[in-house]
Amino acid sequence: MAELKIKADSGGGTVSFKGPATTTSNAAVQLTLPVNDGDADQVLTTNGSGALSWAAPVVADNAITLAKMAGGTDGQIITYDASGDPVAVGPGTDGQVLTSTGASSPPAFEDAAAGGITDIDQYQCGGFSTTGGNGDLTANWSRLDQTNQGHSNYALLGGAMGESSGIFTFPSTGIWMITHLLAGYADDTDNRIIGNRIYSSTNGGSSYSERAHGQFNVKSFSGNDNGVGYGSCHCEYIFDVTSTSGFSVKFWWQSEDDAQISGGNGNHAQFIKLAET
Repeated sequence: MAELKIKADSGGGTVSFKGPATTTSNAAVQLTLPVNDGDADQVLTTNGSGALSWAAPVVADNAITLAKMAGGTDGQIITYDASGDPVAVGPGTDGQVLTSTGASSPPAFEDAAAGGITDIDQYQCGGFSTTGGNGDLTANWSRLDQTNQGHSNYALLGGAMGESSGIFTFPSTGIWMITHLLAGYADDTDNRIIGNRIYSSTNGGSSYSERAHGQFNVKSFSGNDNGVGYGSCHCEYIFDVTSTSGFSVKFWWQSEDDAQISGGNGNHAQFIKLAET
């Protein structure tokens, strides 16, 4: 078998190039070496016609298997940084989510954004029964009794509303839904108006603006509880509370002539925080 043997420069051994046992179809194969020694990590490639050259290794499409990938930490994800270089992300901690940090940065594991309702409180205006007038509901407010559920003296969920002389303040900023229900009755056969309103302030109570109102007509009629007529009105307001200082709400009542407003559960307000501001 043909062999080209080159003696080592210092005389310590030889390097050989040996031809194959036979070429394909007994062809005369000629290989032309490149003009230099290439760059580090390059490999010798052919153009298919005998011309050899140095080039970076080429991996065929869909040729990388898990066995060929570098080991990492369990749960990591391979992505790319702003320079296009691969980086490992994660694995984060239990309950975190993968979020985008911008077009030029790899994603990152972060705590999931808070969601759902976080604060609920409700009050009633007890000991209140009046006819023929209107005004702010300034007295007899108390948190609805939830003793059987363990919520007798504090909010049902989250922070508790503050209340002083009918002025309600908020435990935290956010988008709050405020509702007010006012019930009443009349034993007069004429139509009588009963109404309610929600007012809000953003300047510490220096001024208030009407934000919502409700109204209904009530009159007595025969055949029902000795002729007494009953009804209720409801109003609600979505309040963007951007500061816990200076933001407040209050409630207003109205009854015409001898129409009478109920107290207790028939006159109550709810405060529900829907989202962050």
